[in-house]
Amino acid sequence: MHPGRAHSILRGMNSPRHAAGGFARSAGGATARGLIVVLAALAVGLFLLARAVDDPLTVTADASEDGGTTDTTTATTSGTTGDGTSATTAAPGTETTAESLPPETDPETGDTVAPPTSDAATSRPPSQQLVQVANASRVSGAAGQATLQLQTLGYAVGTPTNYTGDDVLERSRIHYKLGFLLEAQNLATTLGLDPSADVLDMPAELPIEKADEDPDLLLLLGTDLATPSE
Repeated sequence: MHPGRAHSILRGMNSPRHAAGGFARSAGGATARGLIVVLAALAVGLFLLARAVDDPLTVTADASEDGGTTDTTTATTSGTTGDGTSATTAAPGTETTAESLPPETDPETGDTVAPPTSDAATSRPPSQQLVQVANASRVSGAAGQATLQLQTLGYAVGTPTNYTGDDVLERSRIHYKLGFLLEAQNLATTLGLDPSADVLDMPAELPIEKADEDPDLLLLLGTDLATPSE
């Protein structure tokens, strides 16, 4: 056989083998590139997931059960009554300082007079209140003793006198002149009386023996507070 023909036959036999080797290399390269892409995508996904865990969304408003926002304002309680008005009666041992007082009735005319409603409405000092004590206990010297005690508290006092009523009073009470309700309540608190139950309007005719001094407050001294003179 001619040497040239033999070489052609050998080259033809070797060509498929070379083609197969080239395809294998191409396929291997494609597989490697695909694996790299998958790994890169996986790395990006893990990175984004890590950021989502480290930086969660923050809820900026809490919702109430009815779908509205929750009101975080805290209500405070004050010392007022249920309708928002200030109480005018002090507890025993405390001083009444009401901003407004209930209406008063003029004993002479029967007219209703509204008391001051100013925020600055406060009790007058004891030195500006004339208090007269009438003995309604029949304990000898009790009115004089009570008058001395009020004087030591700074009150302006009238002449001690006697109650002209028929009955002995077991519980003391205070009558106040128009405009002196707050002062009467404070005096009642000082003496341990009930500022609401033991405080009354001043009658047109005073039930006492010496009724010419026009006191601001009249203390009818009962057996509960009566102390005999020494």
